[in-house]
Amino acid sequence: MSIKDLPAGLVDSVKELLLYQEGMNEGKYLKYSDLLLQKARLLNDKDEDGKGLKPDSPQVKKLDKKIEKEMKKLGIEEDDQSAYQKFFKAALKKFGVSSPAELKGDKEKEFYNYIEKNWTKDESLDEAKKGKYKSPKTNKIVQDTTKILKREKKAGFDTKEIEQFLKEFKKGIETEMYDEMEILSKRSIKLMDKLFMGMETMPREEIGQIIDKHDPELFDMMFGY
Repeated sequence: MSIKDLPAGLVDSVKELLLYQEGMNEGKYLKYSDLLLQKARLLNDKDEDGKGLKPDSPQVKKLDKKIEKEMKKLGIEEDDQSAYQKFFKAALKKFGVSSPAELKGDKEKEFYNYIEKNWTKDESLDEAKKGKYKSPKTNKIVQDTTKILKREKKAGFDTKEIEQFLKEFKKGIETEMYDEMEILSKRSIKLMDKLFMGMETMPREEIGQIIDKHDPELFDMMFGY
């Protein structure tokens, strides 16, 4: 899934980016959002062999440097980056699209005005209304994840991250609200990243699949973008 491996996909992506850039240069976060979308495509697009670029590939590292430069310009801290990605994806969902390129005219301008209004340097996610996300499929997710926990324990693997995830999940994962848009709080993003990265590969992927199967909305909040 390299850009050079997918010339047709690259052409489509470039066209898509140019479409929503046109006439929107006044958007304070436009370039930053643009770079994040480019990175997401690099990591998510697959080539004919079903492979994609790794985070430490030269192309992604080059893009990361541009992102870091733009973050400094906007005053975005490192810890805010993942939160902003979640926020931007949630905003796309709120507008019923998967990319700003799908928005035309006034709707496109409304989208970026929404980004400007609800995410600024001086008004961070810390000031948003806090909540707890309780999955409508809590019992199913707990039941399936507990099976994995028992299996891993029986095999002698360290299961403290799985146990901690179940504990956090049962009591409700902390979220933040913007109008009707709900995203994970910075605390939750950090915690979930830490717990899942601490798990063995197989149970981590299996638990991700369980969440995706029973609660796609939660999966998007946790792993989307």
